Amino acid sequence: MIEDAAQAHGAKFRGRVTGGSASGRVQLLPDKELGRTRYGGAVTTDDPQLAARLRRLRNYGSEVKYIHSEQGTNSRLDELQAAVLRVKLRHLAAGNSARRALAARYHER
Repeated sequence: MIEDAAQAHGAKFRGRVTGGSASGRVQLLPDKELGRTRYGGAVTTDDPQLAARLRRLRNYGSEVKYIHSEQGTNSRLDELQAAVLRVKLRHLAAGNSARRALAARYHER
């Protein structure tokens, strides 16, 4: 199953965090809660084997230097983008709470 959690950062459904299923997809676009300055995304999973494969694929298909078990690419975040997201992650819960409160006010009125 592939779950699109592009606009659900920090949300839960039936007690589970969205994007944490077999394979989730999260967009990190400039206009999203976890936006960055350039377009990009992330894949999430609760499957250890799939996680290992995804890490391998993002590193040219390699787990060990100079040994490539499959074709991959280099699609990791650069240091600046990672630093921006790391700061934004600290504020995600508070931002989500504020958005929920605002949505409740709209719903009331």
